This record gives sequence, structure tokens and C-alpha cells, in this order.
Amino acid sequence: MNNNKYPTPYEIEEVCNNFLKRGFINSFMQGKGIFFINARQEDLAKGLAPILLGKEEVDTLRASAYQIASKHALSGFSVKSAMVNFSLQDVYEKVRDNDRILLAKGYRLGSLIRTMRDGKPYYKGSIEYTKKKPGRMQFLDNETGYSEFYFVDKGNGEWQVEVDANKSTDGKEVFKLISGMLDKSTTNVVNINIDALKDKTTIELFDNLVQIGLGEEWRFLDIKHLAFKRGRFHNEEDDEENDDEESLNKEQLTGISQAILEGRNLRDDPFVLQYEKEGCIFTAMTYEYENKKQPETIQLRAEFKGNPKIFEVSIITYKITKGLEGKKESAILPTDRHRNLRSIFWNNAKKAVSYTHLRAHETVLDL
Repeated sequence: MNNNKYPTPYEIEEVCNNFLKRGFINSFMQGKGIFFINARQEDLAKGLAPILLGKEEVDTLRASAYQIASKHALSGFSVKSAMVNFSLQDVYEKVRDNDRILLAKGYRLGSLIRTMRDGKPYYKGSIEYTKKKPGRMQFLDNETGYSEFYFVDKGNGEWQVEVDANKSTDGKEVFKLISGMLDKSTTNVVNINIDALKDKTTIELFDNLVQIGLGEEWRFLDIKHLAFKRGRFHNEEDDEENDDEESLNKEQLTGISQAILEGRNLRDDPFVLQYEKEGCIFTAMTYEYENKKQPETIQLRAEFKGNPKIFEVSIITYKITKGLEGKKESAILPTDRHRNLRSIFWNNAKKAVSYTHLRAHETVLDL
């Protein structure tokens, strides 16, 4: 595959029409000194398609369209070993050397790239996998998935794996692959799995994330969506959709957001309290935050998804505030910052789960 191939006018027009937002295209063209007055998106796309673009401009269009078209859900898990000198990097490289065995199972592993984040080393890898799925023409057809992941050495035999996936099944494949590499007599794998949480703990997790989700730099604004399920999950075949979920209406969400802004907890809200009494499990919530120092707002969706239902984080919208009127416009996050924000939120969720488990244990001891 030649990544340097210049796109055809048809390809540029299709991407602009079907993936990019009108405001982004307009700003992009104005940056080149091209102005369209009251033009439809189709007209903008036709106007941009025949213009010769530089490599950086093509990369900007490609990256923006890819970010919009791909879900980019971040999930993860921890690998804990009884051996303090355990290296997940070494385990991965040894397995990768047996390329023929992996290919026979439908996997192709990318090499690990060592880099730095927050002054600490981590390793970036990738996985390409093939699964059999019912086909449109064929009874069974091959479906190819791709995902990137990151290893972080936490010390004392513990490694953290973060999966930057396009869909929930990508995270599950990485989890399955890494788990299969390990010696189960000396290592165990831990993730944020809804089956490991009590019903009340799921509510407490989403409640705690209101304040700690993105850290001190961000201020909570609103709850945009909250989904719940009555009873535990029994659908073992469901990977991508939670069809039996229910959502709170706008009036209920407004009341919950107002209560949080007034300093009360999520579980103090009458609607939440009633659903908790009815044995409901919270499965997803969309939060809106604003940066305390920069003119930007973001909406993140945190949810339990896939089979098993593991915790993942995705960014729904990102906007910057412009002008004296404070108009909010959709914008594209740089790829690294996009992943880092989801990583911050996921890691804070991991801390919140550890905290609620500790509190539950302390409660048992007190009784």
C-alpha cells in the first residue's frame, strides 16, 4: 500500500461530503484564501476537489476524516505477575517470533516501538486479526480488524495495557491475545469488567468520574446521556450493541446535572435512587467538561460494552470557543492528545474502581 499516493478529485469530494463537517471544510478553504458565501457542503466539496493540495494539507484532511469516521474507544487491563522482574515486552517479542503460529490463528503482530510519555517509557504495538463472519454473498467471509495498543511498565511485576480500538471487539481481541501469552500460574489479568462490580458500585463509579474524570484542568459542565439496564447481562452473543439499554430523558438529565453542580452526589437524585432500588445497573454516561485555562469543551462517553462488558472511553465532540460572542465550533483534536485525554479518563476510572472496592471492603470489616 502506497501511503504517499495523491488522492483523486473524486476521493477528496467523497471524503468532504461524507465524513468531514461543513465548518471544518469552510475553515480549511479560507486558510487557503478561498471563500464560499452561503455554500452547501456539496458545493464546498466540489470546489476543493480539483485544487492541488500539499502533502501536509492532504494529511490534515485524511487525519480529520479518519478521526471522525473511527470511534477510537480506549479500554485496557493490567497484567500482574508474582515475579518482580516480569517483562510483558519480552513475552510479546517471544510470541511474535512464532509468526507462522500466529498467522494460522488469524493474527499479525506489529513490532513494539519504545517511546516516552510523561517522562516514562512505554511501548506502542499493533495487531491485525481476521475473523469469520457471515458474508453478504458468501456464507462465511473474512473480516479484518486492526488496533493499536500500549504497554506501560508500572514496576514490581505489573504492566498496564491500553487499547486504542475502532470498535469494542478490537479491545477484546487484544485482551484475548495477551491473556493467551501468559503463564497463568504466575500472572493474572485484571480489567474494569461490569460483572466484577456490584450494582451500586456501577452508579458510584460514574458518580466519582464526574469530578475526577479528566483531572484538575477540567471543569464539569453537564451530563448529556445516561443509560442503564434492568438486571444483569445475559446476552452472550452481543459484542457491539446494548439493545436492551434504557436512557434517562432530558428533564431527568437536567435535574441530575443541576444537583451535581450544587455539590450533591449522583445517587442523591430521586430518579437515580429509584432506579437503584429497582435493581438497575448503570452502563454508560456522556460527560461534558470545559478546560479551565483554554477555550475548549469536550464530551466523553464512558460505557461498559462488548462481551465481556468491559469499560471503554470515547470522545463524542470537541469544540473550541471563538470570538467575543463565545461561539463554539467543532474542531479536530491532534491524534496524540485525543488518545491522551481518553487515557487520563480511563486511568482515573481505574482508580475510582479501586477506591470503591476498598470502601466496600472497609464497610464489610466495620460490620
